[in-house]
Amino acid sequence: MTDETAAINLNESHLQALEALQQVLPERVFCDEGNRMRASLDNLRLSVLPDVVIKVQEAQEVAQVLQLAHRYVVPVTVRGAG
Repeated sequence: MTDETAAINLNESHLQALEALQQVLPERVFCDEGNRMRASLDNLRLSVLPDVVIKVQEAQEVAQVLQLAHRYVVPVTVRGAG
């Protein structure tokens, strides 16, 4: 567990999912406050701070994220490019 993940209140299952994601998609999983804050904003001026931000680039990566989310029973909120 890093300092960034220690600041997030994750249950055991979600923590296991995060560790699995970091192995599958290294350098694409972000827990720092800056990335989480940027991902929380939209044009409707609604803001919900995510626990983790995952920046996928290919359909296969989306599938990997969703498979892990299903395995560890983690809710997923998707966001497009804007």
